[in-house]
Amino acid sequence: MHIEDAWARPLPPVAPNGAAYFTIHNAGVDDRLVGIESPVAEQAQMHVHVHQNGVMKMRHVPQMLFPAESTTTLKPGGHHVMLLKLRKPLETGAKFTVTLMFEKAGRVDVPVVVGPEPGEASGANEHQMHDKQAKAGAKGEHGGHGSHNEKTGAASGHQSGHGGHDKKASGSGHAGHQGHAASAGHDHSKTIDVPAAEAPRLTLSGELHGSGMVNLKINVSKFRFSFDSVDKPHVAGVGHAHLYINGTKIGRVFEATHTLDGLAPGVHEILVSLHANTHEGYAVDGRPVMARLILAIPDGDIGDVKTSIANLMIVDGALPKAAKTIRAKQNEIIELRWKSDSVRHLHLHGYDIEAEVGPHRPVSMMFFGAVAGRFPIEVHGKGAH
Repeated sequence: MHIEDAWARPLPPVAPNGAAYFTIHNAGVDDRLVGIESPVAEQAQMHVHVHQNGVMKMRHVPQMLFPAESTTTLKPGGHHVMLLKLRKPLETGAKFTVTLMFEKAGRVDVPVVVGPEPGEASGANEHQMHDKQAKAGAKGEHGGHGSHNEKTGAASGHQSGHGGHDKKASGSGHAGHQGHAASAGHDHSKTIDVPAAEAPRLTLSGELHGSGMVNLKINVSKFRFSFDSVDKPHVAGVGHAHLYINGTKIGRVFEATHTLDGLAPGVHEILVSLHANTHEGYAVDGRPVMARLILAIPDGDIGDVKTSIANLMIVDGALPKAAKTIRAKQNEIIELRWKSDSVRHLHLHGYDIEAEVGPHRPVSMMFFGAVAGRFPIEVHGKGAH
């Protein structure tokens, strides 16, 4: 086994999980991956993103076949090594090891560098490399569009040779499929800076249904989703969103609702950012307009339970008096929707959920009240804990 171009995307210190990507060349006989470990995380697993009946799912792949004389690329939107419960932040320039365990080749150590995708620094970018996506959407009964990603690999769970791409587009809930059209590469590191008074606003919330399913709600103001405007000249307040799960880009989103399924028990970070028709990200004072949902998926089906929602605002670094402790009722879903006039770090004790919040960067915490009681919230300045 020869492995190259191993990388991981830098993540905020509060990110609970991460992902690693690389290319595996198998010049020998058929071999099967049976396990993964890494000192940087409590667990490491092979995962894949797939669309089924308009629902995006993230699947754990316990074993994966690598045929003889094949090349397989792990990349955003497809197969990737999921790093669960990070033991330390994935900061730019950091290095760590992922150990792959094969039936025949044995243990293979893969050195991973945290930074841009190989080739990005030389002028290539996310779409020009291996996150090229079909410009495709899915119209539903309300005329909206869902997200799309690049699904790679055959039914056996691998991509043989240098081809084998199966680009598919999918929408949310009621959406169907539409024809595909090639999309040119775009530099998503560029931004369009907008005055705060005119900037699009974004919040993220969800409906948790247990068994790893969440109906994601992207609430926007001063912004309009438009699939038909993609690649056209910039129009203020018009564009699309990008969806990330645990630092892995899933695809573009063209409507305000999206269903995710197959999320493993544990804490996940869902991030959505807003982008113009020309693919630059909207920003205020250089800070991207984005929102996060920190989602704690319980182990097992929780059934149909009540959801309690609290809208909370941090002013000058101070919590509202009523929010210094959070009361959680047993067998109830709690959603805390945070906004702040400055960048702050939040830590919900008891459930051990952390997040960063700031201007034009709201965050929601959503969890199932498996344990009843009052739990303290800590607020720290930027970069503090």
